[in-house]
Amino acid sequence: MPSDARVVEAPGRQQSVAIAVRDRNRSARSHDQPFSTSRGREIDCEQVHVLDLEEGRIVRHEAVRDDVTMLQQLGVFPPSPAVALRMAA
Repeated sequence: MPSDARVVEAPGRQQSVAIAVRDRNRSARSHDQPFSTSRGREIDCEQVHVLDLEEGRIVRHEAVRDDVTMLQQLGVFPPSPAVALRMAA
């Protein structure tokens, strides 16, 4: 799984660093989720995580993921009319 990681020193702080990780999630679903028949479907999505570390501890985490593409690949989005009615009930 390809991944890029950068360590960038935070200005003005001796013990702070920011780490950015970009990776690609490729996997096959082994079980179903609620409102889904995704068993056996494969997903291939990219995501980026940014972590702020202070004194060796994670103090902040942000993530950017392509959830819409993942849900489309799982067959969840857009929901079928029958599933949409069950979700609305």
